[in-house]
Amino acid sequence: MKISQPYKALFVLLSLVFLPSCMPGQRFYVPKTPPFLPSLATLPASALSTQASPVITTGTEGLKIGQIQGKQHRSPYDGQTVTNILGVVTAVRGDGFFIQDPQPDGDPYTSDGVFVKPTGYCDPVIGNLILLPKAIVREFNPAGIGENSLTVTNLVTEKCNLQEKSYPVPQALVIGEGGRIPPSEIIENDTTGYVSRNNTYDPNEDGLDFYESLEGMLVQVRNAIAVSTKDGYRNVSVVGDNGKYTNKRSSEGILVIREGDFNPERLLLDDDFIVMPNIYAGARFTEPIIGIIDYNFGEYNLEPTKRLVYTQTTPKVPSIGQSSTVYELSVVTYNVENLDLVVRPDRLKLLADEIVHNLASPDVLALQEVQDDDGVIDSNVTSATETIKAIIAAIQAAGGPTYRWVNIDPVDDADGGVPGGNIRPVILYRADKGIDAVNWNPAKSGQPLNIKNQNGGIQLSHNPARLGVGNYFFNGSRKPLLVQFSYQGSSFYVINCHLKSKSEDGPLYGEIQPAPLETLKQRNGQAQFIAKTISQILAIEPNAKIILLGDLNDFPWTEPLQTLEGSGLQNLILKLPDNERFSYSHSGMGQVLDHILVSQSLEDAILDFEVLHLSSIQLPEKQLSDHDPVYALIKWPN
Repeated sequence: MKISQPYKALFVLLSLVFLPSCMPGQRFYVPKTPPFLPSLATLPASALSTQASPVITTGTEGLKIGQIQGKQHRSPYDGQTVTNILGVVTAVRGDGFFIQDPQPDGDPYTSDGVFVKPTGYCDPVIGNLILLPKAIVREFNPAGIGENSLTVTNLVTEKCNLQEKSYPVPQALVIGEGGRIPPSEIIENDTTGYVSRNNTYDPNEDGLDFYESLEGMLVQVRNAIAVSTKDGYRNVSVVGDNGKYTNKRSSEGILVIREGDFNPERLLLDDDFIVMPNIYAGARFTEPIIGIIDYNFGEYNLEPTKRLVYTQTTPKVPSIGQSSTVYELSVVTYNVENLDLVVRPDRLKLLADEIVHNLASPDVLALQEVQDDDGVIDSNVTSATETIKAIIAAIQAAGGPTYRWVNIDPVDDADGGVPGGNIRPVILYRADKGIDAVNWNPAKSGQPLNIKNQNGGIQLSHNPARLGVGNYFFNGSRKPLLVQFSYQGSSFYVINCHLKSKSEDGPLYGEIQPAPLETLKQRNGQAQFIAKTISQILAIEPNAKIILLGDLNDFPWTEPLQTLEGSGLQNLILKLPDNERFSYSHSGMGQVLDHILVSQSLEDAILDFEVLHLSSIQLPEKQLSDHDPVYALIKWPN
């Protein structure tokens, strides 16, 4: 078998020098004090061990681990049997262990680490020098065969021969200053289709390729900062070098996405080898984070192998401060994540406290994901009357006003979400402030809304009504709830939306690039329908006051949001600096999914606009939802 080119002559020479000292039957000999070492000048200093590694020689040399990994995402030896693979054990877990080449090939584009999956007895310990007499190279898809996921190179072996019990573990390669600096904007721009079939491998520019070149290797991140709070999957995102190479971090320390930048510089810490502590965004790590680069759940992960040492931060709990006056209108949108009376009835009291004390009892409160009265029980129940009454009673018990509500029950299991839950948008409003619904005539779930011009004014066939009834793009998705209100002698419209979820979109670090946006077409169609409705209203009343708000499940620069803005609306999220635009944290990245848009007649009347980070910067056990509420204060009348 061929030897890596730079060391071919060296291995031949060492074989001649040391082979006579080998005992009969021995495969190779490791001299305790090597007479010389090969030149490693081509390697970065951070990749070298602080302790010199002995020279290795074998009777029949196998491939280097870097050769097996190759300069690509799938091993060039996938499916083949390789022999005499030598490695130092760097980490051990239940299904196998990681090894790293004791004499790396010096090529930063090829990983020197790999995962070993034994099928027979093997009892590896970190620091063991191990020889795999024979192994099959397998590209393992952690999401399942055929799924849109990158693969992890595995060596499947029946036997692993211990050569040295205690051998110098390679020093962890530095990701960041003094080592290899990751890309800070581009995840992948050289592939259209499948990475494994059509990819220009470019670790210097593409985050996808950068982490592939480190797959299975021991790495370290120095002067790390947490840019997310530990999530429900026990993951924490970090960046190194005190955040020097990051682009957008919020005042709380959250790393925020922006158009064209999904933050490949971040590293997602996973808990395969440690118990992940409760870490908040902004925490600073006082010792390097050392671990293995692995891949799972559509993400490259850094699996720490040592206890994390850090200084904690304490997040501030935001609040509005005071309620609106009679000359103001306050509105809030809040996705309350499958709110029900069955699974977590205790959440109603805590949510009511937030509404009263943090959100200052808004005049109009648009909720999304309110479930029916029996929650996730998949019955014929669609009514949410008892659930809504319980919310209102809890708010009143917390010292808030007695809200009135607007709700139209959906058709059973027709609007998506948890089967049986029948989530829907609901609007609470303060009659005590003088807000009232105009010409109350609620539509049934299957009745579409018609808008007519009545002597230069708008006449609605129903108030309230659901938009998109019978429209293809709203199949299996929530229908927006439209209500015409009056306040201080002025009419205004509220459209509470919960557009198609992004949950079916492809992962950022998936096999298919660019990441497929499977749900975008449906959101586009939904946005176009809503925009058409808004245009109808504005065509009749050009100065109509329209407030569109809710969980739009997309970013400010995307086509659905551009479509809604094109109908005559202004997105208030654009009033915030781009590093503060987030209402949701996903995979350790802040992003805005929850929006408030207003018609031009209200643009100059906006007195305040805020995203209150009550959820996205909190630990999962302290979150009442996975979304943050979004608040706007409007001068009224105007």
